[in-house]
Amino acid sequence: MKNGIHLGVLIVDDCKEIDMIQASPPCVNFANSKRTLYVITGKLKSGKRFKPIHTHTPQHYNIWSGTIWEILPSNKRKLIKRFY
Repeated sequence: MKNGIHLGVLIVDDCKEIDMIQASPPCVNFANSKRTLYVITGKLKSGKRFKPIHTHTPQHYNIWSGTIWEILPSNKRKLIKRFY
């Protein structure tokens, strides 16, 4: 609620949920993303898998159905967030 009016949107301030209609996954903070490599995997709307995307800024991608992985120093993947 803002000024007594329900906006129907999620307002996020420093990864703290202030107002929302439905429960959503926890906010992911990519503060150290300049040093960390991430991989985005998933499917297109047609159901076909796309090639893994390697990036330092995963928050700049609009993911319809997929997963964000962090690449650890041991070259293993750590699950960060999954979109259904």
